Amino acid sequence: GEPCACGSLAPDRKHHYWDCPVAEAVIVELRQGLSGFVNCQPLRVDHVWLARPPSPSIHRDLWMVISLAALLGMNAGRKRLVALQLADERIPVLAQLLIAKKVAAATFWDMLADYVNLKLCPIEWLSTIHSQHPFLGVHIHPDGHRSLVLRRNH
Repeated sequence: GEPCACGSLAPDRKHHYWDCPVAEAVIVELRQGLSGFVNCQPLRVDHVWLARPPSPSIHRDLWMVISLAALLGMNAGRKRLVALQLADERIPVLAQLLIAKKVAAATFWDMLADYVNLKLCPIEWLSTIHSQHPFLGVHIHPDGHRSLVLRRNH
């Protein structure tokens, strides 16, 4: 029954993880990363919430990782906005919102970078992920071995 920290009076789950300006910061990252990708549908809520890839060319399991990173980013940004509002009333609301949006987007990319750097990707996936996959692609080294890399195209 509490309003969202962004000012929405009756937030529901869809608001917090899709419609809120903080969540939208991550949606913008997703849309930019998918722009120009072959056979890609316009991004919908079920693509993220249910981890349904918006294109048949997107690796299903890897899209699950991307979707979870997106939801974690949205949640981190929302938590930061609440913390800013509770901590210091001298920060203007628009500045609080801007900070929270940046935290949301940065957390999304940080989660993907952690996934790559911690080498969490199953080896079996590396043969089925192509180099131009959105967000995370495979780099084929001169010796033929494959590794997952972060693909931030903006």
